[in-house]
Amino acid sequence: MNQLSMLFKGSETYLGVFYPKKYIIATFSTFETAVSAKRALRAIGVSPDEVRAVPGWEMLHFFRELRGRSGPLGALMTGFSRFIGTEASFFDRDVWEARHGAGFVAVHCSTEREADRISQVLTPMHPAAMQWYRTGGVHSLV
Repeated sequence: MNQLSMLFKGSETYLGVFYPKKYIIATFSTFETAVSAKRALRAIGVSPDEVRAVPGWEMLHFFRELRGRSGPLGALMTGFSRFIGTEASFFDRDVWEARHGAGFVAVHCSTEREADRISQVLTPMHPAAMQWYRTGGVHSLV
């Protein structure tokens, strides 16, 4: 089991589509920047069991494992999501970024207040993307 699977505790999909509810996924140009972002979050009190920084290759490995677990329903729902331009488009962008050397930070986030605080810390580090997977939909924070 990789770092992200341990962090998400089995809640990384919804109807077979990548959807880590109550998590923010931030994409940075390098893994080193992602590690710095994780340190900044730890400095404001984010618990070590609620945040991970991972390199692109690990994100790709996680996505391959996820695809293997989601089966035919996951493939169907991902295709549908891609068609209507929802969650799968974020997934596709994350895959592209991971293949091109990006680093990622995943951090647990349950409330608007937490999202604002996390966004304030990470935005100065220039994330390429920062999505908050909420119960009611995905919210872009940059």
